[in-house]
Amino acid sequence: MKDKNIPNRAFTCLLIGLLPDEHVEKLSSFLKKEGFNVFILDLEPKNRKNFYIRWSNIDGIDPRFTADDGVSFSFSEIDCVFWRVKTFHLSPPFDKDLTPDDHFRFREWCRFVESLPALLPNAVWLNNPSAEKIADNKILQLTIAKEMGLHVPKTIISNNNDDLLSLFYDSRVVYKTLSQPMHDANNIILTTEISKDAIKNGKFYLESCPNQLQNYVDKKYELRILIILSEIISIKVNSQNSETAKIDWRTEQLNKEIFEISEIPESLKINLLSLCERLNLNLAVVDVIIDKCGNPVFLEINPGGQWAWLDRYFNNSLTTLVARSIRNFLTYRYQGIAL
Repeated sequence: MKDKNIPNRAFTCLLIGLLPDEHVEKLSSFLKKEGFNVFILDLEPKNRKNFYIRWSNIDGIDPRFTADDGVSFSFSEIDCVFWRVKTFHLSPPFDKDLTPDDHFRFREWCRFVESLPALLPNAVWLNNPSAEKIADNKILQLTIAKEMGLHVPKTIISNNNDDLLSLFYDSRVVYKTLSQPMHDANNIILTTEISKDAIKNGKFYLESCPNQLQNYVDKKYELRILIILSEIISIKVNSQNSETAKIDWRTEQLNKEIFEISEIPESLKINLLSLCERLNLNLAVVDVIIDKCGNPVFLEINPGGQWAWLDRYFNNSLTTLVARSIRNFLTYRYQGIAL
């Protein structure tokens, strides 16, 4: 018998992104298998909008989303929002073909969706865009992680060469971006080992902006950990088995042989769940190094990070977990049961 506190309707999830997007499309399919009503709000400027929105302070009618196929529901019926716009900024993605009109329309949609957390106060957000923007700050992440007792690499951020050179006294050093690593539409700035001589000789120009340098941590292996609400799935990355992946495993992202599902210590799980709670995140991907002594070293947390590409190696285990976790969370919430 259905619990009387659960709505007498299917759960409804609003997915917001820029299509095509593997995460939006896969999660939509898996949520439908869980019995959800799913509505996709596509912000891609070049795509024709196949839906309509209505909000008014005149007639007292509930705001609504309506699709071309006639599916319609009010804002009050939305139980969950999946946010897949990686950075909440007022300019479209890299694309030289976008017109001024495209940019304008994108900005208008951004202003509308920016209001949704206030208009959907009862929905579970994965993640609230404001919280995601704050949590995406790498300096804040390292500060809070260290406060919570997680081991983090020694780090210096500066645009002064003398400050940066001070990090070299006892370790190899790597350069990492503070912002998103996309340099342009086709190129990514990977974690890169940098030499003391390169800085001294001006071969690595560092004075024009802040630079994040970290001590290189000798690795046993790495972990990419998906956290969704109160559940976790951990992927072991055997990056040291490949010469090209030793510093940044993303160079071997298409090599399925270096990935395997693994368990993580309960203490690390508790710390990472607490970190997500501190940062107001319901969905995140965390990168961790296991050093040569077997100790976990926190690198960064990616709010709303990438996971769908790993599904091809693990029979859709990650998207299955996300969909199931959303369903379980909403079910328990309406029953008044804490997870």
